Amino acid sequence: MVDFPELKPKETPEEPEKVLVKRENVLEIQEGQEGRGEREAQEKNEEESISKMQEVKVTQSKTTSAIQKPLDPIEQKIESILEEDLTEIYLSMSKDKQEKFKEEGEKTLSKIMQIIHKTKINAKKIFFLIRSWLKLIPGVNRFFLEQEAKIKTDKILRL
Repeated sequence: MVDFPELKPKETPEEPEKVLVKRENVLEIQEGQEGRGEREAQEKNEEESISKMQEVKVTQSKTTSAIQKPLDPIEQKIESILEEDLTEIYLSMSKDKQEKFKEEGEKTLSKIMQIIHKTKINAKKIFFLIRSWLKLIPGVNRFFLEQEAKIKTDKILRL
């Protein structure tokens, strides 16, 4: 019978096995089986700290985007015109509809700003943008939409 050295059970050495581990540009020597629990705990702590840092980055980006206000005074005036007389309606919407309405309002504002910065201003495009944005309000009268869009368009054009 032939003995295969690969199949023989390994004898445990007196001294635990040492492993080289690279952590943040530093090589560390860690114990084999005995230091395993400490190493796993250390790795878990590092993973938690990384996930916390990622959460902080996300919340920081959200707060900075929420804090940033348009610097252009024309843009601020247009934003106030668009918000005019809609606070009560906005507050009566559900949270997800409020978010969608707000996002569409911001898109509408940016499109209106693009139209205004052109040499030739097209009032009809501004009117249709505002009307399509106001259509997001649930259960609103069609005539109210037309009237509000017309009023807001006129105020924007007076700027």
